Amino acid sequence: WDAPRTAWIAVWGGAVSGYMLQYWFKWLRLLFPLYKTSNLSLVGKVFVNQLVMSPGLNAGFFAFVILTRDAPVLRMPRAKRAAFAQKIKADLPSTVARSCVYWSIVQTFNFRLLPESYTVFVTNAAYLVWTTYLSVIANLKRGDVSH
Repeated sequence: WDAPRTAWIAVWGGAVSGYMLQYWFKWLRLLFPLYKTSNLSLVGKVFVNQLVMSPGLNAGFFAFVILTRDAPVLRMPRAKRAAFAQKIKADLPSTVARSCVYWSIVQTFNFRLLPESYTVFVTNAAYLVWTTYLSVIANLKRGDVSH
């Protein structure tokens, strides 16, 4: 068990899941007020959620891991920028594709069937699963067969 890695992931979760998502979901509710009764509105809400959140959050998570995993921590010198560019090229497309499948299912269920007051809570629970997966992917180093 890697205590510093866990602590940094908790910081990411608190900043993203604990703070940002509540505002994001309020904005989506304003954009798609009929999502509970209209299939078209629900599909639009899930689509916009994925279009904006999947590439941005997944790339952000990869950057955060690189920023906090290797020395110098919380600095992004040239070597880390190169590692980030390589990570985006190697892993972002497949991660976004998997994200779209996972989150489309989660959020369709979440948006349609659950009360709005549970949206952030259910998303946070699902985010715990997704972040665990992302942490594994983010910490993979190409050519490392030990993972």
